[in-house]
Amino acid sequence: MNKKQVEKILGNPTWADSDSGVPLTLAWKNGNCNPVVVTFNKKMKVDGWDEGRAECLKVAYSHLPGDEYLCARSNRHGMCKALVAVG
Repeated sequence: MNKKQVEKILGNPTWADSDSGVPLTLAWKNGNCNPVVVTFNKKMKVDGWDEGRAECLKVAYSHLPGDEYLCARSNRHGMCKALVAVG
């Protein structure tokens, strides 16, 4: 799957990271459970995911990515929107 196909299923991501050693990691808020996380390779194809089922609590899940990774931030907005495959 590519990013567009993933977003068609999950909607717009909440967080984005390209600093962790993989070309792109996107994460979605998942209620009282840990976030849904999808990683992409250099061609922007899915190469891993976490369905967000490992830990679900009776209260809001609090181990979330930091605010510096929010898609709403200007330096992350481009990662969360239209992406072009590299290579």
